[in-house]
Amino acid sequence: EGRDKGQVIDDFDDYNVFFFGDMMQPGGNDEPLANTIASRGNENDGSIWVKDWKHTWDILKDIQWKKVHLDYFVMKNGINTKMKF
Repeated sequence: EGRDKGQVIDDFDDYNVFFFGDMMQPGGNDEPLANTIASRGNENDGSIWVKDWKHTWDILKDIQWKKVHLDYFVMKNGINTKMKF
């Protein structure tokens, strides 16, 4: 009672967190976690407001595609870089 999704962030103190939620509007059940992630001040954390699981899947596939191609480019060209989304 009286707890929300924002409470779980304490379990991820040592990790970057990227959250996908479909109810981030004021009063939505994903809003507390999105706000908690934003308040951590970690530039590698983030939240994306999605329509549904299919929207989430499309975004994840796009991120993976970009990462695979960046890894190939870095390996081929000997560049040392950090990718940010």
